[in-house]
Amino acid sequence: MPTTKKAIELVSQKYHSPIIVLGNNKQGINNCILDTNNGTLFSFSENNSFTFKDKHGNFWLTIPKSFVFNDKHYYPKIGDVFTRTDGIKYFFKTGDEVVNVASAYFEKYIDIYYGFNVQWKLCYFSENEEDRKCHYKLVDQKFKSAMYDKIKAYISIN
Repeated sequence: MPTTKKAIELVSQKYHSPIIVLGNNKQGINNCILDTNNGTLFSFSENNSFTFKDKHGNFWLTIPKSFVFNDKHYYPKIGDVFTRTDGIKYFFKTGDEVVNVASAYFEKYIDIYYGFNVQWKLCYFSENEEDRKCHYKLVDQKFKSAMYDKIKAYISIN
């Protein structure tokens, strides 16, 4: 899948709290995903510039034309790593690698039940058959639309 398409798909998902999406634009112009608990951030813009910042402040970036580091201009290449005096690192990677790092982090927060109220109930049954006792578990799942308050019925899956 092309990198920009994969990034747009990532920002188009619905996430559990504490993840928020800013600038959810289907054309892929200036979007970002933020973990409000620890500051982890993924952003990208229309010129295929991808950035991922982890909770420790380290950055994974696509290659810029130039990079100012310690008051000097650098022209980084793929694979270069710059480390600040405070230990924060800048990793220069391809767009695919940056999007893969972001996907690995944010995909675990995707809300697969977005738009549904879901209820689970677990029931235990047991019966005695001659000289042995049998135990059974039943998982009852019910869900309904969270978007329409007037729908009172649940659909059940057993």
